[in-house]
Amino acid sequence: FWRSSEVQILQNKWAAREGDVFVVSQFPIWGLARLLVALVEGGSDPWRDGLLEPIHFLDCMASMGARTFMDEAAKRQGRRFFKSYCIPSAFPCKYPFEENAKGQGPSPKIVVLVADPRHVITTMWTFFTKSKCHFFDGSLTDFIRWVASGKFRIFGEFFQHAVSWAREAAEHPEYIQLFDAGRLGSLDPKEVRAELENIADFLDIPRERAAELVAATFRRPAGAAEALAKDACSLPSIVEGDHLLEQTGRNLNCFENSLNNAAAEVHELWHTALKVWVTSSSSQLVQLARVSMKGMSSTPPLMLTISMKGMRAHEAGTCRPCVFALRGICKNTAEMCLYCHADGHSKTKRASQKMRQVRKAKQDEERIRTPSPSPRNVQLQPLSTRPFLLDLPPWCLASAMQG
Repeated sequence: FWRSSEVQILQNKWAAREGDVFVVSQFPIWGLARLLVALVEGGSDPWRDGLLEPIHFLDCMASMGARTFMDEAAKRQGRRFFKSYCIPSAFPCKYPFEENAKGQGPSPKIVVLVADPRHVITTMWTFFTKSKCHFFDGSLTDFIRWVASGKFRIFGEFFQHAVSWAREAAEHPEYIQLFDAGRLGSLDPKEVRAELENIADFLDIPRERAAELVAATFRRPAGAAEALAKDACSLPSIVEGDHLLEQTGRNLNCFENSLNNAAAEVHELWHTALKVWVTSSSSQLVQLARVSMKGMSSTPPLMLTISMKGMRAHEAGTCRPCVFALRGICKNTAEMCLYCHADGHSKTKRASQKMRQVRKAKQDEERIRTPSPSPRNVQLQPLSTRPFLLDLPPWCLASAMQG
């Protein structure tokens, strides 16, 4: 799906115009692509039928014909979204951006998505094995071995891809920045909103629009399945009712479980590969690699990797009701709350404040360790009167008394 000859034509002949946004990552995005397209191109619904179009996926579309792509791109009005996998030296556009692309409107910008490499690799494996774009037949353990050994080189060496873009961001911070896709894959709406607002600030888009889109993302409409099924590379799990965005917590646990099944050689290769990020000049990549090195201890509890709200969870009985919503005092909307606001939950009885204080005081008292007596205050008893000797057998007692 990637033809270097066609991409080279774009490098020589196609220039970005003001307002263009290029999202670069080595890993595929599908639900996240919907959210970002709506943010950039002015949409209000990340679930809309036909939201994702072939032209949004720059590398793939251009490989089918660079000139056809340029003709189609020229017809589009307003700000344009393009997704690319390429490293800076193979970027499918005249780069660095020409001065004439920086007019009175927003300049062209590049959003580089990075994440915990465990999340990235699991996302790639899921895409390559379970989407319509089938590419890999092995297990996740096999895929980890393939990446860690350096054999995965579709868009350059795996870990060097992010390092090369981090260097570009350091050199051109005015139009290139790195953002954490792992935060966008959180099940906590507030964390997703915080990172999307950071992207909106960089792209000169009002924060209010980012907040509205996040709320819409956590509000699955009735006809979502039909719209998602039409996407070129949709995942069956998302179509059937799973969360729209690629879930970070679940991917981290899935990766660690698969790594535990790998041979010691794979563990060694994996930790060696992570050193590429650890020794890089990017503090963001260093932090992501160090967290990844902590292994299972850095993954969230399993109960926090399962959606606690949504119609699918509510109907299955696996949701967790918001106790504050049941009392009518929740400060969040149904979309922005981590817990379920759907009808049908029984109101829980909460202990009074006085009873809660009594329970807490009792728990604190139980935690306090009784201090041991000072050795100076302990008086030794004569051997014959020590209580523990009374429990000894007669023959042992006699021996002890003689001693």
